Amino acid sequence: MGTWKNNSGNILEIKFNNEKSVLVTFISGKTGLPIIREFANNEQSIDMFGELDLEESTLEIAVCNRKEEFRFLVSYDLNEFGDFSGDGFLAPSFSISLNNKLSDKYFKYFEPLENYHKVK
Repeated sequence: MGTWKNNSGNILEIKFNNEKSVLVTFISGKTGLPIIREFANNEQSIDMFGELDLEESTLEIAVCNRKEEFRFLVSYDLNEFGDFSGDGFLAPSFSISLNNKLSDKYFKYFEPLENYHKVK
């Protein structure tokens, strides 16, 4: 799956878990280390569960846990995500519940929301 980096130095390391899911590690461009997720029992942002939606061309990463409604989303080109042989990119965003109070406090750990390009 590969290693992806944005212009601010944030890194996503993505590896297959099974045919419908991945494990994602987020490394901060500010520190060069995974972040400590206060909102997830102080776990590091290592091997976070991600669900692949091949029809919608998205990857939903559970940054809290699988049941929380605060997810880091990555949109991708289906062909690019399937083989990673080209020069495509991953476009990040967030999905949150309107009742979720974590979002304002924890967006900062994943910003800026810049496209990620494959590290060769």
